[in-house]
Amino acid sequence: SDLEIFREGSNTGYTFKQKPVEVCAVVSVAMPNKNPRVKDSPLDAPADPTEYKALLATKLRAALGAAALAGASVVVVPGVGCGVFKNEAGDVGDALAEAMQWDQLGGQIKEVV
Repeated sequence: SDLEIFREGSNTGYTFKQKPVEVCAVVSVAMPNKNPRVKDSPLDAPADPTEYKALLATKLRAALGAAALAGASVVVVPGVGCGVFKNEAGDVGDALAEAMQWDQLGGQIKEVV
């Protein structure tokens, strides 16, 4: 792998790791914004709950599909969209569970952390 994570998170002040962690890819996905206080991003979460949940699942399927194409079998999913954008963790978790069932992943993603 040519990609290494060599620093800890913000909770430790981004200190250096004892040993870098090799990863096959970093995948990023833009989640919908439900927070009207965020001024540099449009309020773009669908008002209809069914449409909103379908959008979350579509975005997470895209992220998992990209990870699978990169050869990943384990993915780390942070609280994607649940911070400043105010998406509910339960909605995102449900969408992730749905995305994990996507047939096109072919069972390649074995673990989500």
